[in-house]
Amino acid sequence: MQVFQDNTPATIPCSADSEVLRLVANQSIESLINENPSLLVFPQCLDDCEDDLKAQYICSLHESVDSNEIRWMHVYPTNIVGYFGIGCTNTSIISRFSNTEGLDRDYFLHYLLQKALSINIFNLEHSLSKDDEVLDFLILLFPKFFKQALAQGLYKEYKGYARNDANVKGRIDVNKHLNLNVPFGGKIAYQSREISYDNNVTELIRHTIEYLKTMELGRALLSSDSDTSDYVKQISESTPTYSKKERNRIIRANLKPTKHPYFTKYRPLQNLCIRILRHESVKYGNEKDKIHGILFDMSWLWEEYLATLLPEYTHPKNRQGTDALYLGENGTLERYPDFYQGEVGGIVLDAKYKRNVDRNDEHQVIAYMYRLQSRYGGFLMPRSYAEVNSPTNLKGYGQKIGRQYLTIPQNSESYGEFCARISQSEDILVENIQSL
Repeated sequence: MQVFQDNTPATIPCSADSEVLRLVANQSIESLINENPSLLVFPQCLDDCEDDLKAQYICSLHESVDSNEIRWMHVYPTNIVGYFGIGCTNTSIISRFSNTEGLDRDYFLHYLLQKALSINIFNLEHSLSKDDEVLDFLILLFPKFFKQALAQGLYKEYKGYARNDANVKGRIDVNKHLNLNVPFGGKIAYQSREISYDNNVTELIRHTIEYLKTMELGRALLSSDSDTSDYVKQISESTPTYSKKERNRIIRANLKPTKHPYFTKYRPLQNLCIRILRHESVKYGNEKDKIHGILFDMSWLWEEYLATLLPEYTHPKNRQGTDALYLGENGTLERYPDFYQGEVGGIVLDAKYKRNVDRNDEHQVIAYMYRLQSRYGGFLMPRSYAEVNSPTNLKGYGQKIGRQYLTIPQNSESYGEFCARISQSEDILVENIQSL
């Protein structure tokens, strides 16, 4: 297993184990997903990602040969973390705030997932499985996908029924009627199409729920909040024909994604359920020449996590088109700052999962400040050590631009210890922002 850290260049010797890097490097995530269906990337809404996730690389790469004719790979990971591989060759990219050798002890990544996905479990210690970390990540995604889908209502579709009774509701099946009801005894054979909540999609979700109930982490997630518990109950009550023996048939029936024009959130849930129930195909891949794994965009996780710390700030969402700012008149020059408070004399904050910001980042925040006539503009950035930044006084309006840092705990002995320590860092960050 090769392990890299995000945004941290590394140089390794060329070998058979490093061949997978040639297959993923310098390629857009969009092209990799199109060619490798067993490679999952979160968030999945690639077409609507504000940071243009689909055009990002997992890593860039170039090679060199030294004086001893040894060939070296120079690897430059980006904001993408996770696990990928081909065949039995596997590679992990962990967060740069983890000094471990694998994703199973990347406490910062697990913490961001817990916060961004609204997982109401404080201690996920039991989820950190070295042997099956990919399945753990899939399970962590389930509650969010599940609640998003069920929020649209319980999935329903027409199903065909063949009945033989006195309550005719459909097309009479003449041949079957003659075979079954001669001489006539009061029954009529007929076929009907009726709306049913017990269908292949809801059965797939039911099978996934029952599978999760067999694991400690799964049981904890299914009962982590009242919405999830209520939705689990709805699925159980709407699938009376559930049978564990039918699992493989139900999976096959769902391999073609649903294209219902209303129940749009069920498609990613459907895909995730199949991955959970067939997680071996995600871990090892169905085809030897295809890339498999699961990846996360840390910049997206960082922004969604910060939103939980700043509930009083407006957090525009590009995907939903909400709370946009318009730099021009008549709804022109639409923009989406990460966080802002106050239309005049307020604060603009931009989430950056970077080591440093560049001039384009600064120009972006200054443009938002100009539009809102803000008194302060800043960047919210993670650091492995405590750091204080003195703001810069801007000419023109005479306001300030600076950086606010969240200190990420290092060398924690357990996930519980990490949570306690980062909670202290959060208090300091929020206090510093409130003092602005």
